[in-house]
Amino acid sequence: MVAPYVSQAGVTYPVAVDTENRLGKLFGFTMVPNGIMVNPAGTITFIREGDFNVAREDQRRLLADLIAGRRESVPTWTPRRSYLLTPQQEARVATLYARGFALLRAGEAAAALRTWREALLLDPDNFIIRKQCWYLEYPEKFQPEIDFDWQRQQLARERRAERQLLAKREHSPGQAGS
Repeated sequence: MVAPYVSQAGVTYPVAVDTENRLGKLFGFTMVPNGIMVNPAGTITFIREGDFNVAREDQRRLLADLIAGRRESVPTWTPRRSYLLTPQQEARVATLYARGFALLRAGEAAAALRTWREALLLDPDNFIIRKQCWYLEYPEKFQPEIDFDWQRQQLARERRAERQLLAKREHSPGQAGS
């Protein structure tokens, strides 16, 4: 998903893609795309969660300044998550996320989507997972440009559906909360 944007922006620095969400786990990222820059000494000099875009001139200029040493770092980053998951919930979400990718690699896109949607019920603000779903279901909303207006509308639709599903589960016989 990243390659067309990197190519279009004409970046000349190395770009790594975290397909296992290791950085998401480490930093608590719940949105994509993210950018992290580490200087040669191993110090993080830049973190941007959720709206990193190498096609944006201001971000390209900032990264170029960091690389050239004209700037040492950017302001401290703080996580955006508005709630905390229990360790058990975090483990379950991570398991479902990984299972979704395994299913996708096995050619089971529909099963991957179901798995990721289950993870979203536990972690509804996790846009790393949500955007994986969207990209599979609506690739035209990401190429050649990302349709951010559609994403806002889609999020509102999905939030309503998720609330209804959770309410239904809570009131079903044999379910917790009944």
